[in-house]
Amino acid sequence: MKQFVMILAFAAAFFGVPVAQASPVTFTAVLDGPSESPANASPGTGTATVVIDAALHTMDVTVAFSGLVGLTTASHIHCCTAVADAGTAGVATVTPTFPFFPSGLVPAPTATSLT
Repeated sequence: MKQFVMILAFAAAFFGVPVAQASPVTFTAVLDGPSESPANASPGTGTATVVIDAALHTMDVTVAFSGLVGLTTASHIHCCTAVADAGTAGVATVTPTFPFFPSGLVPAPTATSLT
């Protein structure tokens, strides 16, 4: 056992010990009809920024949108698909909407931050 510990200590000293790094990861998205899958002619546009901090176990979502033809009804994030740019991705967050998301808003420019 002592020999194993010595070999492990030597390997750690020689190769270095990886250090866990916890920094927030930021994702951005353009929200418009042509970016949907399938694409559509919606006049609504917007942007979204999502910051995930694994160390703090938080996700901050900031969304700005305008040009909607109806009231807001839901907000959620879709994940990925097996093949890029193919199919419809499943919802990856709470459904049908984030808690505290302002539902039923009239079509007006809006910026909302949910933490």
